[in-house]
Amino acid sequence: MPDPRTTPDSQMFVKKKMGRPKGQHSAPRGGPPRSWTNAELTEALQHVWNKKMTTSQASRIFGIPYNSLLMYVRGKYGKSLKLEQLRKTVSVPMRPLWIS
Repeated sequence: MPDPRTTPDSQMFVKKKMGRPKGQHSAPRGGPPRSWTNAELTEALQHVWNKKMTTSQASRIFGIPYNSLLMYVRGKYGKSLKLEQLRKTVSVPMRPLWIS
């Protein structure tokens, strides 16, 4: 019996790359456009940083998704929004996490 790897029909068992070029994902990144303005975000952050609202409350009132607002509160986003200047104007001093 001939070796199946060398027969002409063996080409049908070769895995072929299909579809999209390397590096492209099947779904677009970034999701839908933002439904809130920078002014709403700034106001929500001021309320959270001044401890007038929780992140959850600000999220519901200003219409900003909780996880997005949380990332801004923690400083993971917003480098281009000048949020560091806003944070410096907040009246609550920073304290170590182990003090409650």
